[in-house]
Amino acid sequence: MHRFLYLDGIRALLCIWVVLFHYTERYNQLYNYSFGFSFENGGVVGVAFFFTISGFVTMYTVSCLLYTSPSPRDVE
Repeated sequence: MHRFLYLDGIRALLCIWVVLFHYTERYNQLYNYSFGFSFENGGVVGVAFFFTISGFVTMYTVSCLLYTSPSPRDVE
């Protein structure tokens, strides 16, 4: 089965993006301090991209398993 390393890297960056979004927003609420940059709904965008890529990887894996594994009729 083929592994998409670049998609794993993009998913990791999107996870970091979402964590930073939540951290900076919550920090601003608690301490009334802004870091000087804003994600502008970055959490929503990051989550949408993350789940889109994850859905592709999951469906690709399932389709590879379905088409490469032997059927019950072939095992006999």
